[in-house]
Amino acid sequence: MPALAALLIFAMMVLFVLVLLRRISRISAVAALSTGATGRQSTVARLRLYRSRMPVHFRLGTMDVVGCLRTYLLLFFVFAVSTFIMIVPINSATTASAPGFINYMGTGAVDLRIDLRYADDTSPEHFSQTVEYLRADPDVATIAPMVTTRNNSIDKNGNTISLYVENGDHARLPVMYADGRAPGDDSEIALSLLALNQAGREVVDTRPIEVAGQDRDVTIVGSYQDITNGGKTAKSARPTDESEVMWCMIGVELAPSTDATGNAKEYADRFGPAQVADMDNVVPPAPVGGRRSECFGSWIGGKAVQRGGGLQKAHDSGRLVP
Repeated sequence: MPALAALLIFAMMVLFVLVLLRRISRISAVAALSTGATGRQSTVARLRLYRSRMPVHFRLGTMDVVGCLRTYLLLFFVFAVSTFIMIVPINSATTASAPGFINYMGTGAVDLRIDLRYADDTSPEHFSQTVEYLRADPDVATIAPMVTTRNNSIDKNGNTISLYVENGDHARLPVMYADGRAPGDDSEIALSLLALNQAGREVVDTRPIEVAGQDRDVTIVGSYQDITNGGKTAKSARPTDESEVMWCMIGVELAPSTDATGNAKEYADRFGPAQVADMDNVVPPAPVGGRRSECFGSWIGGKAVQRGGGLQKAHDSGRLVP
C-alpha cells in the first residue's frame, strides 16, 4: 500500500506538470509580457495609476495583488497549512511531555501504575495477592489500590447514563482538583469536569448514583480534569462488591533511590497478566526518541483493553475493599 500511494502521488505530479507545460506552450511572449503568465486578462486591467488618490507605491502594490490574487491566495493557503503541520506536532509533544500531563489522565503522581482487568474468577484473588506483596515489599513506600465500577446515573435531561467510578482511598493518590477536594467517605463523590457538565450540577450539589440496584444520593465534593473513558468519570471512597468491579489499578510510590524501571520489569513478570507502567517513561520530562510515544501508546492501549475486557466480570458474591 505505501508503494502504491507513492506511485499514485508521482503520477499526479507528472500529470500536473504536463498540463502546466501544455498551457504555457500556448502563450506567446507578447501575451505573457502584457497580461501575465496565464495569458488571461485579469482585473488589474481595470485599475489605473492615474487619477488615484493613493500613493504610487500603495497603488502599484494593490494592482499587483489584485492582478495575481489566485497566486497570493495559493501562497497564503500553503503557508497556513505548513504552519499548522509544524506547530501542532510541536505543541502536542510539548503537552504530552510535560510532567503535569499525567494529571489530565485522571490519576495522581506515582512512580508505577499497575492495571488489572477483571476477566474471570481468579482476578479478585490475583488483585489481593498483588496488594499484599506490594505492601510487604521494602522497595515500596506506599500504594493506593483502586477499583473501577460502572454505575448508572441521571444527566441534566433526565436520561440514564453510565459513569465509570474509581473507588478507593483517594488521599493516597491525590489528583489536581479544579474545584473542591477528594471524596472522604461513601456519601461523597468527585466528578470529572465533563461528567459534572453532563449532570448539570455544581460542587456541593447532590447527584443520584445507582448502587446495588438502588438509587443513592451522594454529595459532589470536587471536580477534576480527565480525558480517559470519554472524559466522564468519577471518584468515590465506597466499598465495592466483586460483581461490580470492571478493572483494578494500584498506584505505587517507590522508596527513595529505587530503580523504577527495574521494579517495573520485575512486577510485570511477577504480576502478569497485569500491566505495569513506569510513569517516568510514560510521560518523561523531555521527549527521548520514540520511547515516550511507545510507552504512552502501550499504556493507553492497555487501558482500552481493560475497559473492553472488564465487561467479563466475576459474578461471585463478596466484598472487595481496597
